[in-house]
Amino acid sequence: MNDKFTNWQEKLQDNEWYFHDCRKEITCNLKPSTAYNLIPEVIDLILEQNEAFIITECFQLLLEVYWVANTTEIHPYLLKNMKNISYHVESTGEYGKSKVAELKSWLRLEI
Repeated sequence: MNDKFTNWQEKLQDNEWYFHDCRKEITCNLKPSTAYNLIPEVIDLILEQNEAFIITECFQLLLEVYWVANTTEIHPYLLKNMKNISYHVESTGEYGKSKVAELKSWLRLEI
């Protein structure tokens, strides 16, 4: 998954839907259980990023993986890292804050 974020600026110039397409490519054939098991990898990917745009794109992937998993069960790895993720994503601005709120709402999470 990390390879999707190498030279992303170039890829985005060639295809303005690059990240949308990447998310669809990653999630389109996932079974719910596989998507649920992918959550820790996506969380690590989010926390590794330093650029606001990429942080929010990775967080959107987390949302989509959760939608495919079709559960409101809070993954233990998410619970362990939720404060760090929230801080990291919310630091990108209002859009990041709205995305964190969306995840918390989906999971009925009050952290």
